[in-house]
Amino acid sequence: MSLAYESSTRNARKYTIRWRMISLIFILYTINCIDRISLSLAMPDVTKEFNLSPEVQGIILSSFFWAYCAFQLPGGYLIDKIGAKKILGVTSIFWGVFAAIGGLAMGGFTLILSRLGLGAFEAPFMPAANKIVSQWLPDKERSRGITLIDSGAALGSAVGAIIVSSLIIWFGSWRAAFLVTGIISMIVAYIVFRKVKEFPHQHPGITEHELQIITQAATTNALPVNQQTATERKLDIVSLIFMFFGRMGFAMVFFGLVTWGPSYLVHERGLSLQYSGLATFCIFLAGTLGEISGGFISDKFRGSLIFPWVLRILFLVSGVVSLASLASIGYIHSVTLAVAIICLGFYFEMFGGLYWLIPGMITSHKNLGFVGGVLNFAGQIGGATVGIASGIIVQHYGYQAMLVYYAGCAAVYLVCSQFIRFRN
Repeated sequence: MSLAYESSTRNARKYTIRWRMISLIFILYTINCIDRISLSLAMPDVTKEFNLSPEVQGIILSSFFWAYCAFQLPGGYLIDKIGAKKILGVTSIFWGVFAAIGGLAMGGFTLILSRLGLGAFEAPFMPAANKIVSQWLPDKERSRGITLIDSGAALGSAVGAIIVSSLIIWFGSWRAAFLVTGIISMIVAYIVFRKVKEFPHQHPGITEHELQIITQAATTNALPVNQQTATERKLDIVSLIFMFFGRMGFAMVFFGLVTWGPSYLVHERGLSLQYSGLATFCIFLAGTLGEISGGFISDKFRGSLIFPWVLRILFLVSGVVSLASLASIGYIHSVTLAVAIICLGFYFEMFGGLYWLIPGMITSHKNLGFVGGVLNFAGQIGGATVGIASGIIVQHYGYQAMLVYYAGCAAVYLVCSQFIRFRN
């Protein structure tokens, strides 16, 4: 009896090899995204040391996205030529290198150079992760897979808020915090690179049963369920335009909170670095749970006739709650209540991670790469502009005006999402 139980348990574990691969990539992305939030948390100290104006702070915080946008196409080309696993591992290691180099910055210019390096080496990550998801997961599990990995950005920001603020307090220096997080990123990247396999058949522990599940799904999904309409479907230009601006609005809210959220909590709400880190942790943990929840809800209705309407409703709720929370924060005097409302809004805001499902619903399979590139580019344009715009607004009008600006971005996300023509 015990031998049979052990055998069945061992087989059950082997059947989930595919989710182990996805979990490893999720962990890597989470650890790496700690580096993304580190500068935002350290910015009050960096500003004092380098005597930076809000406008210059905005330029530094946005510089990451300039390189990220510029290296999207080269990164995609290298993924196809070299392989997703190699690009994932090598770029993540160099990502950690540039995170550590940031701790050696001697001024605003050298800090910008380190952020440019971070952006360049992060650029291929999500396209590479998306490719591995498509190779390892059947269609019915891909919503959960890609939203789980993508939620690593929010979770990394949450965990990073605690880790980085604690390191700054412990060492008494933001530079030491950058060096430590950079080294951790390099170590985790190397471990994941050794463990992850490009294709299911390359993994020594995979069973024939699980391999059959994956390969049969791939064969079945080679042609969509509605073969005639999906294979002959023309690109919906109107939906593409609304998708672009909807994603940009979503990204401006997300990256606005990533880059300027900690400074808002310190300068406008009067929180110490320790409590600012705790509040930032709560906000981005809520976002992580929201994105994962959206993925599970989406998978429940995936393939059904009502799925397009389910997606539209999810985006409607996401946009409305996000807009309402951002518009109301400025009128709330209680810091605890304000943080709680931001958490609520960010939970629903992160349903926007489901935007990665839209390309397959507005075009044919042959155009997926192009539409996916447009989607990713829209997000990074939002990230590249929101930091600079926020800096200008804060310098001339204050943090309350910045929140109004973010509420406007949420409104763009809400409205544009409702004009996308989703199709099964």
